[in-house]
Amino acid sequence: MNNFKYTSVIVRDVSDSLGEAALRMDDGPVVDMEKVRLQHKEYVRTVRSLGLKIIKMDADHSLPDSVFVEDPAVVIGTTVLLPKLGHPSRRPETNAMQKVFEGIPGMKIHKMEDIDPMATLDGGDVLFTGQEIFVGQGSRTNERGVKVLSQVFSGFKVTSIEVNGHLHLKSVCTLAADDTIILATGDDESTGIVKRLQSAATGKYKYLEVKGKSSGANCVYIESNDGPTVIHQSFSVYPQIEQAYNSLKGRKIAVDTSELSKVDGCLTCLGIFLTI
Repeated sequence: MNNFKYTSVIVRDVSDSLGEAALRMDDGPVVDMEKVRLQHKEYVRTVRSLGLKIIKMDADHSLPDSVFVEDPAVVIGTTVLLPKLGHPSRRPETNAMQKVFEGIPGMKIHKMEDIDPMATLDGGDVLFTGQEIFVGQGSRTNERGVKVLSQVFSGFKVTSIEVNGHLHLKSVCTLAADDTIILATGDDESTGIVKRLQSAATGKYKYLEVKGKSSGANCVYIESNDGPTVIHQSFSVYPQIEQAYNSLKGRKIAVDTSELSKVDGCLTCLGIFLTI
């Protein structure tokens, strides 16, 4: 199986309550909801332009963070883990997500709460490289959540990485090619996370470092018949990342989600990519 040759992507429309009620690590500027919706539409248009089928979930205005579909599901191949999300306000998001996967033939669904009610995990903490799985353990994902993940995806080595100072592991590092991890080293916390990941890695990787805002290291890697594609943040918003991304082979597509970043949203947060 080609782990990154995706055929479809799950997205969810923006909740009207996002601007006022979405979770934030720090108090920040006011969210421009019109801009949020335009940026989200551009993201969806971009992934559709790559030939992916869009599986769109309706917005739930009672769940302000629900546009960030990455967190309530972890998917590799036909295996799905529906985690118990780390923040209580987000846990109802898994209900609609379960219905989506129940409607996709061949998916094997595992509910974390059925396995261990005390386990918590956010999908944004899970970095799958095709060779192994790194899991951020911090404010949203606990040790028991890591253990359940390792049970469900027992075919891969699962390694816990301590995360502090950032929301998720993928807030500071993501896969940028089948053998390359891009890393943010713009502050002491992200640098520490990066060093722990590099020390724990058992696969052979190239590492690209970027400075500045950590979300500049958050990208989406896709393989297709046309070769590799990386969807990354806009260079006009994150000028410090341009050299790193331009060094990658294949197609690069910039998408601006800077308005969503005001509520700690990243590019990977907006889609669940499927290979079936």
